[in-house]
Amino acid sequence: LTKALKDSHVGWDKFEELNYENQFFKRYTLHFIARFAAYINVEMGNPSEFDTYVNRKIPNPYDIEHILPDIYDDYVDVFTDEKDFETARHNIGNLMILTKDKNRSYQEMKYDLKVQKYLGDSIVFAKAMNPLFHENNPHFIPLAQKYGIKPYDKIDKKSIHERAKTYLNIAKDILVFSGQTGRNFIKLVR
Repeated sequence: LTKALKDSHVGWDKFEELNYENQFFKRYTLHFIARFAAYINVEMGNPSEFDTYVNRKIPNPYDIEHILPDIYDDYVDVFTDEKDFETARHNIGNLMILTKDKNRSYQEMKYDLKVQKYLGDSIVFAKAMNPLFHENNPHFIPLAQKYGIKPYDKIDKKSIHERAKTYLNIAKDILVFSGQTGRNFIKLVR
């Protein structure tokens, strides 16, 4: 993550602007989001699963899911124009990982239908989009509160920005956990 941010000329203050259209970031997005998911898994007392998330040789590997489907006409009332839509759609806050088969099958599904399907997934960030996952889940609820992981009735610029902030909060804790401080990190990316 440190190298990706440095090579993308992005620091903590611009983390939420990370965009899947940036070729360097796109190359490592699966690893970043897998790392965030693995961290939450471990914090919940579960196995990391990072090696599975990034393994491209398994029969049904994990892939990048754009939560907001690529159908501008369905969201014309939410975004200023198509460029605004595309910028939001490729923002890190609109991305998560799912198995390739589910990712392909949800591709053009509207968010209100997708969010029901996400509940049955194995990825914590997918399940957490649905309010039912936040009920009776004592290992998850404190983490959801700490990092701002929450369900969304709709996906729009505000929710995408909030999800990007969630990833940022997790990334900061991963760096602290690995022995790097925010100050050292900022020096590395400038």
